[in-house]
Amino acid sequence: MIRILLYFLLAFMCAPVLGQQTNTNTNNCVEHFTITGQNVPKPNTPINDTLISWDFSDTPNKEHLEAVIEVQPLSSCWKDLEGKIRGEIKIFKISDISRNSIGDQTITYRDINAKCFKWQAVIIDTETNCNTETEWQFISLL
Repeated sequence: MIRILLYFLLAFMCAPVLGQQTNTNTNNCVEHFTITGQNVPKPNTPINDTLISWDFSDTPNKEHLEAVIEVQPLSSCWKDLEGKIRGEIKIFKISDISRNSIGDQTITYRDINAKCFKWQAVIIDTETNCNTETEWQFISLL
């Protein structure tokens, strides 16, 4: 009887682990690029700007790529990525990657009307219709 209870206890404890799935996106058709975000302090103001920089210089077939940066304004900034969604996603297009493979986009408080946000890059290979999305990143403008 105790052995049966131990099996049920073990199964009960392991059930949440078995139910979780890791996000293993094997559909990353665009490789060899970097996209980073960092705060840029502004003089005489407590609110920073954010600079999202990209480098596609080592990416093959750049002439077939289109990319955007999706920015989701958030409330409850202390919850990081789990903060409450505030407003619609803002889209910042990366223009002509084949000629401008290295560049950046500045995001300000006025752009998103929020003190924090999460962002990700979405890159589409127009030749194969394959999408590559980066992981969501959190940034606070404070």
